[in-house]
Amino acid sequence: MEFFKALKYYSRKDIQAEMLNFSKNREFIPQFRGSFGKRPDIIQYNGA
Repeated sequence: MEFFKALKYYSRKDIQAEMLNFSKNREFIPQFRGSFGKRPDIIQYNGA
């Protein structure tokens, strides 16, 4: 997926709300253009 298409999609409030609901009590590993974020990491609230 092209970067700007992904950015537009994941910037939608309805998508962010679903990701927040799905990720409760789960660990995830963020990926940033080829490198990975720290782990463990969690999403606790919508900060956008």
